[in-house]
Amino acid sequence: MNFAIVSSLKCSLENFFKKDISIVAIGSYLNAFIAFLCSLIVSRYLGPTELGVFAVFLTFSPIIFELTGHGLDSALVRFATPEVSNNKDRAAVLFKLVLIQKIFLNIIFIVFGLTLSKPIILWIAGSTEYLQVIRYAFFMGFGFSLWRYALSIFQSMQTYPRYVATLLSSSLLRLSFIILAYLFFTLDITQIMLIYIGSTFSGFILGMIIVPKSYSVIGVRLQNAMPLLKKVNRFSIWIILSTFIFIIIEPLNVFMIKYFHDHYAVGIFAAALILAKSLDYLNLSIKTVLLPKASLLNQKEYRKYMKKCLKITAPLAIAVLPLFFMSKFIIEFVLTEKFVESTPIFNVLFWGYWISLLLDPIWLIFYSAQKTRCLVYADSLMLFIVFGCNIFLIPRFGAIGAAYSFVIARLLGRCLLGVLLFHLTRKRTSTNLTIQEANI
Repeated sequence: MNFAIVSSLKCSLENFFKKDISIVAIGSYLNAFIAFLCSLIVSRYLGPTELGVFAVFLTFSPIIFELTGHGLDSALVRFATPEVSNNKDRAAVLFKLVLIQKIFLNIIFIVFGLTLSKPIILWIAGSTEYLQVIRYAFFMGFGFSLWRYALSIFQSMQTYPRYVATLLSSSLLRLSFIILAYLFFTLDITQIMLIYIGSTFSGFILGMIIVPKSYSVIGVRLQNAMPLLKKVNRFSIWIILSTFIFIIIEPLNVFMIKYFHDHYAVGIFAAALILAKSLDYLNLSIKTVLLPKASLLNQKEYRKYMKKCLKITAPLAIAVLPLFFMSKFIIEFVLTEKFVESTPIFNVLFWGYWISLLLDPIWLIFYSAQKTRCLVYADSLMLFIVFGCNIFLIPRFGAIGAAYSFVIARLLGRCLLGVLLFHLTRKRTSTNLTIQEANI
């Protein structure tokens, strides 16, 4: 009887866990679809020339966000999740501490950005054509950083309906403003950038409104905050470095294809990449739900956690395999026959993202063990391999050579993480055995 109750409870927990992933995955894909609609309307309105300028704004904003926020968001989830159930006051202190640091970092970036952007752009490009766009990008990065902070609070609390509501709020507001402006006003590129910035800040404000009062940052006193601040920053600096290295890899591929070939080769590679990256939304949804779970792990539970990850990711990885066999049909249907040459490139890139879908949730153990520097080692190796392989493969095979470089780099990077994880778990298991022997 007791066994039946335990089995039933375990089944209920697994179903609830899968429900969380489903909620986040549906929200992520819906958010991506809304972003696509926004891009489509803006593209049709601006035309190729202004769209190229606007692309600089969209490219530069995430870089600002990564430099000022992503590491802090992951650190917040890592350290706030255990406190949410154990000590609400301490969790609220962490929320406020990270918010203050985010605002402080972004203000510094904005001040320096507005002051130094003109001489730097003149030195690099020889003109100030993109000056105003890049200055707006600093504010967009600020808004995006705050919006991601609000998402991190709900991730720490593991309240995913509120997470998805905050996730979608910014995109829905952006789409609404763009449609209204498109129908009733005359849009220009400056107004579109202001809509993007304003909707991102609005998403942050809405998120903070729906945060439960017990976790509100208003009125929280930062008592004994310095130890927490040091812990958060020691953890986050490695995340920032890892993410920054990782986001260089895709632009590096595009740049090297253009250097060795032409815009056409870049175009068919970019088209394949856009479709292949759709697997990352599913991967990100799984990691969004698993990061708080991983934050609660102790060292004895690592092996159990790895098995649990594979039970989730293996069926999903098998489920997406038909995309590989249907790639030509999908590309012709979504992108038209003009991009049929993207098919073999997609078929190569697919395996790089497939490997990530299968294995990446396991690497959250490094977050739990506070060994995030291991991610920097793997991403640095990937960057080096991509650059080295591209030099040999792109001149000979074109855009598909860049795809092979990407997959080789991802595979070897994951192999390195596997070796580091094996060393970590073996070391901790040996330590436990030594302690037990000493007690005996």
